[in-house]
Amino acid sequence: MTARTTLSLPDGFRPESLALGAEPVAYFGSLADGSILAVDLLDGTGRTVSPACGGQAGGLWLDGRGRLFVAGCFHGDARVVDVRTGEVLASYRLTDAQPALVADVVVTGDAAWFTDSFNPVLYRLPLGADGELPAQDAVERIPLSGDFPHVEGFNASGITTTPDSSALLVVHSGTGELFRVDPATGAATRVELAGSRLPSGDGMARTGTTLHVALGRENSVAVVQLDTSGTNGVVLERISSNDFDVPTAVAVHGDRLVVVNSRITTEPKSTTPYTALVFHRGQEGSRPMTARRLDSVLDPSQLFHTGLVVADLEEAQEKLSHLFGYSWTTVMELDVTARTKDGLQRAKQRFVLSVEEPRLELVEEIPGTVWVSNGANGAHHVGYWAEAEEIEKISSALVELGLEVEATNDVEQDGVTLWSYHRGLGGIRIELLSTLMRPSMEAWIAGTDPALLADGPL
Repeated sequence: MTARTTLSLPDGFRPESLALGAEPVAYFGSLADGSILAVDLLDGTGRTVSPACGGQAGGLWLDGRGRLFVAGCFHGDARVVDVRTGEVLASYRLTDAQPALVADVVVTGDAAWFTDSFNPVLYRLPLGADGELPAQDAVERIPLSGDFPHVEGFNASGITTTPDSSALLVVHSGTGELFRVDPATGAATRVELAGSRLPSGDGMARTGTTLHVALGRENSVAVVQLDTSGTNGVVLERISSNDFDVPTAVAVHGDRLVVVNSRITTEPKSTTPYTALVFHRGQEGSRPMTARRLDSVLDPSQLFHTGLVVADLEEAQEKLSHLFGYSWTTVMELDVTARTKDGLQRAKQRFVLSVEEPRLELVEEIPGTVWVSNGANGAHHVGYWAEAEEIEKISSALVELGLEVEATNDVEQDGVTLWSYHRGLGGIRIELLSTLMRPSMEAWIAGTDPALLADGPL
């Protein structure tokens, strides 16, 4: 596999992890001095988000509020940084145990979870109903039990959630096993991987039911297909590259797979060069990659969902679950306003998204609005992400191709275009969705209560 792009990081930086949000910007943390660097995936330009702090920056997680949760590695601490201003919003002492290695972090709807590679425990930072950060005395320590072994050397490393968001997934770096952990008790159950292991498993990134795992000293990245509960999985392939140099973290953004070269087997000097690699996910292994036409209006990698308008939401969920095995988000209920050529349409909308990909959206029919069934044609729309600064340009390009604007959000009221419907493709609409909504959508899919997202850009 050939790297599509090499991102150059500062000499001596010692990257260990990265985080990605809705925008094509990667955040890297330094083991050398704890600084945080933001790098644009499109042009490779970078800026310092948070300067050297005398600590370390291990695992990173960017939430939908622009807050970067940072694992403090050998310092046994954690902090939360505003990526827009660089302000440290909160700092936490997670453990006084020696040795300790706070390795990775994942943020769920109600908490931030941290692993410790040297101690059989997870650290939990409970979040408020509106995402409020807790006080120091709210830090919880959840012992790992059940199947999870504690061995000499490295233990718990990368952490993420199961596809249905009901539990945590933790990879054991020492044994190469993957565990499903009950967040209420810390009880761990071994995930059955059909006899495969994840040796030297480190940072993980899950998209739907596909899990990417960085296999550090193996110089590869494993691709695992999970069931929705995260109980069973199959290792589909191991991606290798001559450009890998102890990859310890991986993240996914659209069709891009970003891998950190930690180079931890190389003596760290102030002059040691460091990189991250950006691949097209379609280049993995033997799976074919179809080249995108450079003059195409839409990017196929940004297809988000296929939308169906149904008469009864719960009935449709049940039938499609029975037919195709889909599980669903909690129902979102919103007061929406659609601006059409005939004026404003106001309605209370109910809809859900499938947790699994390829993703479906089910919208309950609202007579007299744009949300009515297409009848025998089935699909109501296909939804594509569009960068916030590009959505109006893409919309104009669709109009030039004969796909007229049927409806948008109330741009005059909202100030920006958040979504638009274009019609003219055999009756099926194309929906453009601004990436401003992506963090909220991803949080919803990950299990966040939709009531907590209703005030955001949805």
